[in-house]
Amino acid sequence: MTLIPAVRNQLSTECLANRIRKGRCALTLHRAPTHRLIVDLDRPGAPVGIHERRCDYLFFAEVMGEQDWVAPIELKSGAIKATEAAAL
Repeated sequence: MTLIPAVRNQLSTECLANRIRKGRCALTLHRAPTHRLIVDLDRPGAPVGIHERRCDYLFFAEVMGEQDWVAPIELKSGAIKATEAAAL
């Protein structure tokens, strides 16, 4: 079994997303791999509890002939505090 089906089988469909957007912030998926899975960690059924520190999304992708991708994604509308990110 490849990465995306293996991850998808472990998750509730409630936390799966088609796009990456929170409020006024968004990340374009233009030119991103088409065989992908986006997990919204703020939705019900996410594998991380609502009181735990987490990023907004996990992005999984498979590209033929390359390594699989896993990327944590945090969207920010204001200034990013490096000390908060470093503490994680």
